[in-house]
Amino acid sequence: MDTHPSSPSACDERLIVDVQQTEAVWLGTDDLVSWIRRELGASEAAVVGRLEGSSSATVYEVRIGFPRGVGQLAVAKVFNRDVLSTSDAMHHVADEADRLGRATTAALPAPEALTWDASGTSVGVPVIVMSRLAGAPLPRPTVPGWVEGFASTLARIANADVDVRDLPVATSWREPNLSRPDWFTDDALWVDATTRADAGLTGSTDGFIHRDFHPLNVLWDHGSVSGVVDWLHACRGPIELDIAACRVNLALTAGVDAADEFTRACQRGGLGDYDQVHDLEKTLSLAAYSEVLLTGNGVGADVTLDGVRQVIIEMTRDALRGKRAR
Repeated sequence: MDTHPSSPSACDERLIVDVQQTEAVWLGTDDLVSWIRRELGASEAAVVGRLEGSSSATVYEVRIGFPRGVGQLAVAKVFNRDVLSTSDAMHHVADEADRLGRATTAALPAPEALTWDASGTSVGVPVIVMSRLAGAPLPRPTVPGWVEGFASTLARIANADVDVRDLPVATSWREPNLSRPDWFTDDALWVDATTRADAGLTGSTDGFIHRDFHPLNVLWDHGSVSGVVDWLHACRGPIELDIAACRVNLALTAGVDAADEFTRACQRGGLGDYDQVHDLEKTLSLAAYSEVLLTGNGVGADVTLDGVRQVIIEMTRDALRGKRAR
């Protein structure tokens, strides 16, 4: 079985930079499952459902069967949407395969990259297939230890033995020169926040970070965290970026008090003191596309657009006040 180990060199071999090769029309799931069977030496493969949550790819749940009755569930991310350019989709596949390889090698609770084709020559568009982790996101506090679960999982990522020397360095996701949205009614606050963020947010020493760590990317099964998904953006950077991402998203679904409790749990877990000014990186980046956060309602986030925007304003104000979780 050729599973294409998830190493940087393996990714490079499968990233064909000739974009013209990927302009074939996406032919459908029959081609996808036929390719999976060939690549993995499977006796059967079938699409059994679609998973929501990705804005750049169509995500399928696939059941794979092997000889002697062995089987498993997998997830196939097919980049057949116009949101990304073909070149960007190719790099998405190669980067995610690489990051998954690093995460699983470090024994982190991440999916295993089973096979991928960044060039898009196999099914007409770039695609990656990974193992399907048990569980589902819990965007609201419906189990004991909900906040602590996020903090302990983040500490596990931060302490993982991952060589970050050849990883890209984290950059800001804030839209440059973003004008104040109409709904952000406090003009003085907006000016102060963007001025402070533009001055630079100094974080801790660079390490391995997920870069998009939030409740919709953390899976739970039987009351415990079962895994973390969407490792595409994992990179070298300060842990404050992951803490800020989770804090702001927790505040959206469970309130600012939950966000502060998460920070305290991170401190207890050895992630150090957190200067709340780092929340600005997340609140100001979300301000550009607050509507997208409503997609979390598909998995139980239960947020409203007005509520999302009010939390963004509130956490921006608290960040500038120097409020800290105690």
